[in-house]
Amino acid sequence: MSDSPSDRLADLQSRLAAFTKARDWGQFHTPRNLAACLSVEAAELLELYMWTREGPGPHPPGAGPPPESRIREEVADIMISLLNFADAVGVDPVQAALDKMNVLENKYPVHLARGSAVKASVREETAREETAQEDDAQQATPPLPPQAMSDGAFAPREALPGSGAQPSGVIPQGNTPDEAPAESSR
Repeated sequence: MSDSPSDRLADLQSRLAAFTKARDWGQFHTPRNLAACLSVEAAELLELYMWTREGPGPHPPGAGPPPESRIREEVADIMISLLNFADAVGVDPVQAALDKMNVLENKYPVHLARGSAVKASVREETAREETAQEDDAQQATPPLPPQAMSDGAFAPREALPGSGAQPSGVIPQGNTPDEAPAESSR
């Protein structure tokens, strides 16, 4: 057996195939059965962490991290189940993982994903919403032509007819600074 990871994986895959063939278990290795097996084994790993507490102790009895031997056993079960599944469906697990890494590196570039647990789909949806809001804001306030005032100056946009607003510092026509506009009585 070689020490390189790819050789070790190939040796493990060969050994698994021989193990399965010697016992005539291939008849049971359907994609559905092996997917279920993989799920059960992953759940057994998760079960080791049920009701445990994170961080340094002291932990109540049974609430500490699981023993390393149990973790190794479940990791082995998951690996064996995954390799059996990959063999049954004709997938090279290493190539599939390398292909997935290419997708993930594009989906989560370092400058956007570093230190963030936000899923790419949420990040992309948020960006689309912000862009749409910016587009809506630009479309909602089209540029208005300046309005010439009687003295030749231009009125600010908020003082244009129909806006209902008076520009700051503008005194309504007919009033002097000492006079307040007459309030209508209803």
